[in-house]
Amino acid sequence: MSIRDHLLPDARHMLNLPDDKRVQALQVVRWIDYPRAAEALSRLRRLLDTPRRERMPCLVLHGPSNIGKTLIVRKFQREHLPDFDGKRGVERRPVIAMQMPPTPDKRRFYRSLLGVIGAPHGPNTTLASLEQVARDILLRMEPRMLIVDEVHHLLAGSHREQRASLNLLKYLANELKISIVAVGTSEAPVAF
Repeated sequence: MSIRDHLLPDARHMLNLPDDKRVQALQVVRWIDYPRAAEALSRLRRLLDTPRRERMPCLVLHGPSNIGKTLIVRKFQREHLPDFDGKRGVERRPVIAMQMPPTPDKRRFYRSLLGVIGAPHGPNTTLASLEQVARDILLRMEPRMLIVDEVHHLLAGSHREQRASLNLLKYLANELKISIVAVGTSEAPVAF
């Protein structure tokens, strides 16, 4: 039995690569399952499967920096890819994920959200217009969940700005009947 026999064919193939290519192959981000990640993914799936209702359940996923929260979100997104509704001519996205702007600013939030869903908007668009465009497009896209990463950025603003941003998230959850998943450091629960 060879020392290589226990390796999968792809891994065996990498052994024959030059050193720089092997190092590069090792640096690729890979999903490694572990119990807490499996639990988080399971909770996200349950939220996504919740039938639409007036008050959708939401979730705060938090922990120290660099423990894999964003990787969990990315894996969940890969499991729930958008599809195109040819009849209506609309891309349906069950899961939309974005990053909270570095400060709690509603205009920046809506600009970021519209950027993530690929919706054009002018540089001088008013907050009311951004809100209306985001709402209208999201209603057509029929998301079931909005994931907001780096939600602890809410704490960078005044109490009033924090309250306005929290009201914005609540408005989106209620208006679209979607679950909001707030992802952030251990400060995230403090923000809520």
